Amino acid sequence: MQIENLKEFLVSPQEKITGELVIKSNNQQWHLYFFMGRLFYATGGTHRVRRWYRALKRHCPNFAIEASQSPVNEPWEYELLRRGVTANHIETTQARAIIQASVQEVLFDLFGQENLSYHLQTDKPLAWRLILAHIEILIDKTYQLQMQWQKMGLVKIKADVVPIIVQKQKLQEQVSPEVFQTLVKLLTGKHSLWDVAQQMKQPITNVTRSLIPVIRQGIIKLQSLPDLPAPVPAPVPAPPTKTFKYLVACIDDSPLVGKSLEKILVPMDCKVLSILDPLRAINILLKYKPDLIFLDLMMPNTNGYELCSALRKTSVFRDTPIVILTGNADMINRVRVKMTEASHFISKPAEAAKIVPVVEKLLGITQSKQSTEPTSENSVSQATA
Repeated sequence: MQIENLKEFLVSPQEKITGELVIKSNNQQWHLYFFMGRLFYATGGTHRVRRWYRALKRHCPNFAIEASQSPVNEPWEYELLRRGVTANHIETTQARAIIQASVQEVLFDLFGQENLSYHLQTDKPLAWRLILAHIEILIDKTYQLQMQWQKMGLVKIKADVVPIIVQKQKLQEQVSPEVFQTLVKLLTGKHSLWDVAQQMKQPITNVTRSLIPVIRQGIIKLQSLPDLPAPVPAPVPAPPTKTFKYLVACIDDSPLVGKSLEKILVPMDCKVLSILDPLRAINILLKYKPDLIFLDLMMPNTNGYELCSALRKTSVFRDTPIVILTGNADMINRVRVKMTEASHFISKPAEAAKIVPVVEKLLGITQSKQSTEPTSENSVSQATA
């Protein structure tokens, strides 16, 4: 992905994606978060923690991070802001300013990278979203800043490098006393170019350009600096995922239904993929291609009839077993389910006595013991061409 393509994707994404875009280049990694095609947060890169402290110092210096022994969900910076806003410890306007500063620095880094690779994860949306106003203007402004950086011949200089004075006497001979005192105070080997620019309240391009002559003379040296430790515990890595023979998707806006199915189906060697947002269901299903789909009949913004019909029109799911779940098992519903070419119809609650025989039949699982009590549900035959 080249610079122009990345900018075009950020400003006018072809799909109104919701999720996390992971971008990699060499040994670095960035994370961009979208909601309905709009970028609302970005993090990652070399100095993730230093960037966070820099933004806090500039826009909310009194925001105190409460120590916690429990891990904080990723992205931890965004989670800390959410907690601060929720507890009224930080104003929404301050949180937006911090987010905007982080996004701008991340994009500046990305626009200067080459050979980017990316991976979109639509199954990990952030529940709390503080949408940035005029994000397109911010993206364009940051892009132009990187273009200016390149035209000035600063391509080989990264904004997160740290300038340090190595020949103080020669520097004093070339700059005014005021500038010398400022540089001695800032260029101690502890502040990156981003930090120096913020302290001097100047664009990073202007600050770096003014340092180029003394850098070329060897008076000031640029060196790398490791990031600071994160102020919160890292999330505990999930244990190795058990390999299941079957993948079963459950599309239901209630998480309790997915958990109920999980208790029933995991012993049957089935992993349950719970999808709470029906509007994202098709994209997620296309990514994972489950062996069986449970579909709630009544959901916000759409319903099981429409979604089932849409899936049947997709070649990938033309023959995938689809089971409709509903709390209203009247005859009209049964007729409509048959018209949508569902494979089966089950009334709620999702109980093992109802679920197990249907799953065994549709997935061809050999029964461990013969059931002696027939289910009361009527199978809906899938229409054949």
